[in-house]
Amino acid sequence: MVLGIALLAPALFRHLYDDRYHDAGWMNQLMMISAWFSLLNYNSARTLLAIGNSRSLATSNGVRLLVTASSCVLGFWLADLPGLILGVGVGSLGGYLSLLVALEASGLPVAREDLLYSLGGLASGCLAVWATAFLVSHLPWLHVSIVEAGVAAGVLGPLAAATWMRARRS
Repeated sequence: MVLGIALLAPALFRHLYDDRYHDAGWMNQLMMISAWFSLLNYNSARTLLAIGNSRSLATSNGVRLLVTASSCVLGFWLADLPGLILGVGVGSLGGYLSLLVALEASGLPVAREDLLYSLGGLASGCLAVWATAFLVSHLPWLHVSIVEAGVAAGVLGPLAAATWMRARRS
């Protein structure tokens, strides 16, 4: 879902809103970095609560707060609004890394699986960005939004099918 939103956001904002809001497309894409790490945080936090380790969850929230505040200030100073948005993602990553340490200490290693899903999403996103740029430059008669939607469907379709088949096996 996060990858789908990131891939489709520019086209949606171009078609659903007037020119004043078109920049929300790329902003939404950057915000999905934070959303991904927030999802990983959520799952890991629930695992810690289930085993009764609320102290590590509180520590992680503190780390997330401190890293978010400092990285947002630094990001804004270095790169204005995009840096600020990326700073929120860095904060989510900081909190998540704190949770990973606590989970490893509790004998629940999830880092490998989370890393594999994260790398798969990153690779799929990079493929989609490359394919969109390639098709737009080689097929200028096609509207950019049609290309974006087609590439998103081509990337997300197989991922959705694999997820559905895995869910059926469980």
